[in-house]
Amino acid sequence: MNHDVILIPYPGYFDLIILSPICYLFKKKLYLDLFISLYNTSVEDRKIIKYTFAKKIIFYFEKFILNLASKIIIDTNLHKDYLTKTY
Repeated sequence: MNHDVILIPYPGYFDLIILSPICYLFKKKLYLDLFISLYNTSVEDRKIIKYTFAKKIIFYFEKFILNLASKIIIDTNLHKDYLTKTY
């Protein structure tokens, strides 16, 4: 691995799960380009998910994913504020 960073474009949730141990092993940074929040879109905005248990699963799944990344790339300060406040 002759690079310093691996950039995962949106939607890279499952890619991050697979690449995270590899990057940890080789001491590489893992950047996630987070275009939109899965939780914000499916639960808060569009209200697609109705059940509390499913909402919690999505919330903790996204929180877990975001913690795997070395850095998260986002496009607006509003999005940054949302993620900082939520997670």
